[in-house]
Amino acid sequence: MSKILIAGGSGLIGSRLIQMFKQTNIEFVLLSTQKSKCNTSDTYYWNPQTGEIPQIDLSKISACVNFSGQGIFDQRIDIKRLSVLYDSRLQALQTLSKMFEVQGLKIPHLISASAIGLYPDTDAKSMNESNRKANNWVADLVQAWEEAAHNTAHEHLNVLRIGIVLSPKGGFLDRLTPLTRLWLGAIPGNGRQYCSWIHIDDVCGIVLHLLNKPHNATYNVCAPQPCTLADLLNTLAESLQRKNLLPNIPEFMLKLLFGKRRAQLIIANQNIDSKAITDSGYAFKFKHIKDCLHNIYPA
Repeated sequence: MSKILIAGGSGLIGSRLIQMFKQTNIEFVLLSTQKSKCNTSDTYYWNPQTGEIPQIDLSKISACVNFSGQGIFDQRIDIKRLSVLYDSRLQALQTLSKMFEVQGLKIPHLISASAIGLYPDTDAKSMNESNRKANNWVADLVQAWEEAAHNTAHEHLNVLRIGIVLSPKGGFLDRLTPLTRLWLGAIPGNGRQYCSWIHIDDVCGIVLHLLNKPHNATYNVCAPQPCTLADLLNTLAESLQRKNLLPNIPEFMLKLLFGKRRAQLIIANQNIDSKAITDSGYAFKFKHIKDCLHNIYPA
């Protein structure tokens, strides 16, 4: 394995992946939209919004890992914000493809993020990679994101449909933990909706696993044992030595607080099957929500 090109390395997953690359002595080159962080040795400036690309010899790159894209839950989602969500994903992939094409190359192995938001809600039946897409705004966004990855000039492509990422340093738990510590935790909706989660170290572990075996495939990147949202939040409270004492938050209140589109994400009911990635040889470190959260918040 030679150098790995990383796009979107400043986000939650990208930052942890870089730490793991350093721990395992994997050489990498990072693309950044922040000029102050660029040093022309391992971090280079690029601007997908304007199509600006860095001067890098890409012939020594063996793979590209792409986690570019603005956070879906970061802001209330109106038409303007929706356009930003599309552009930040599609333009990054188009610019990556352009970088290689101008040097007469294809991306040798592209590992590109996607999301389980592609799938419809389900009460019991688990969804695998062959299931149909949902008919809603987030599924349309994810479909366009995946199509952009397929349209890049590449030799091998792995698309990762990532579930709810659990990490001690941000993301989903960052919004819940402070309230739970203050005994203000509450369960959104009825709490019975399936929550397909994954520990951040398993996300990065799957990337490392796939880098060693270039091929073409789409994978659901979720722990093998989904849980209900109530189970997740009650286990979080237990890990913090607390309890969720407040009543459940009704759906209409979630829509008032977060807007209709973000409320839809909170109450999504998705039971996602990750058998394909385990069949490829990956062994999950964290299969059960209790093991995951006790690792993130040790007693």
